[in-house]
Amino acid sequence: MKIIEELCVLPDGDNYILYAPLRRTILRVNQDVVALLLKIKAGKELPKDELTLRAIENLRSLKIIDSEDSFPVDVTSNNEYKPTNVTFLPTSDCNLKCIYCYADSGTLSKYLSVHIAKAAIDFVFHNARERNIPKVQIGFLGGGEPFLAWRFVKDIFEYSHSKSDEFDISTYFTGVTNGMLSREQTLWISKNFQYLNVSVDGTQAVHDKHRPTKSNKGSFERVLKTLTTLNDQGFRYGVRSTISSLSVDYMTSIVEFFAELGVSRIHFEPLFACGRCRTNSKLAPAPKVFIDNFIKCLSIAQSTETDLFCSAIRLDTLSSTFCGALNNNFYITPEGYVTSCTEVSLVDEPLSSTFFIGKYDQSAKGFVFWDNRRNLLTSRTVLNMPKCSKCIAKWHCAGACPVKAAYEGDLFDATRLANCEIARELTEYHIRTLASGEANYLPRVHSQSIVPT
Repeated sequence: MKIIEELCVLPDGDNYILYAPLRRTILRVNQDVVALLLKIKAGKELPKDELTLRAIENLRSLKIIDSEDSFPVDVTSNNEYKPTNVTFLPTSDCNLKCIYCYADSGTLSKYLSVHIAKAAIDFVFHNARERNIPKVQIGFLGGGEPFLAWRFVKDIFEYSHSKSDEFDISTYFTGVTNGMLSREQTLWISKNFQYLNVSVDGTQAVHDKHRPTKSNKGSFERVLKTLTTLNDQGFRYGVRSTISSLSVDYMTSIVEFFAELGVSRIHFEPLFACGRCRTNSKLAPAPKVFIDNFIKCLSIAQSTETDLFCSAIRLDTLSSTFCGALNNNFYITPEGYVTSCTEVSLVDEPLSSTFFIGKYDQSAKGFVFWDNRRNLLTSRTVLNMPKCSKCIAKWHCAGACPVKAAYEGDLFDATRLANCEIARELTEYHIRTLASGEANYLPRVHSQSIVPT
């Protein structure tokens, strides 16, 4: 008789909570059940009384004992690189001067060649046909503000549709924008794209402090017009808000504002001191303050039927890797390089030597890839991160953001990040809330009590 390997035990007053992430199971148990599990782990002889036998049967039926963990599919195990989606970073230029921009956008005005972009489209359509994938996803984001390269976006849209007809493979268009769009641009996007993410940091006072224009004027009113137009068109979009030390105490009012506006999907991320604000770490919110305010926001989001999330808390996700930067991301920078993460977009950035995995080669009329860099990134799974091994958020956080970890000095150690604390604390909060029966927003997680009496 043995216990599954991936099992967390949390004290809960006089009782305990067992969390088996790979079983999607939360159990409330008493001290006797924990004592029983300790005896099983130690290989000791077990009592034969009826309560013990009943507890053993319950644990066995729930596959807590005498079972093998079913680990998430390791998407990096097949190192063949044949992406079927492509994301373009059309320009490093921007019409805003956000105080925290990770890319320091607008400092340089580089634009991606349509010729290189078309080669990327050809590449993913050929891969999709070879892999029998019925849909290709095409995205546009920063670097800078992608829709400043408006002619580029429309050219690639038209070219992609011609390839869609040629290969009989459908397309799915997405974009990320700062929202500084004209009404005509917004209407065109709502007609031709399937999803859009808009960077908005909250109410006008918060947003304009975070995201001024290059001339240091407010950008909120124009962004609000973009959201209003999207709402009028019934278009599916989400907002992404960076939370700083200046805005962390206003998180609840930000959620209320977005909910009243009709936004159904809100993404909060704590500011990470890099790029334009790398010399001002005081802009990053204190993790504990972010956690406390995020928890307050959850009840507001539930009551308004708004989807609120943060990349640090992903209880509905089971994975050994944090994101696509470690496997199949195919992002084309303004200079024609292939980066695995949008947060590393220019060749002179220090982390480009890790996250730039290829480039367009004019002589080869196609892309060449650097396997040594890809091999390093694909080896970065939570199973190769010893400091994550006992963490309750291990299979959800999955080692956290690789770029931020590398920025702090070690690709394979995320424990220096504020998001590490946020992930642990919010994961435990969600588990305790689910165990108490006070939340029903994660139906894939099974919660019950097996306290023998």
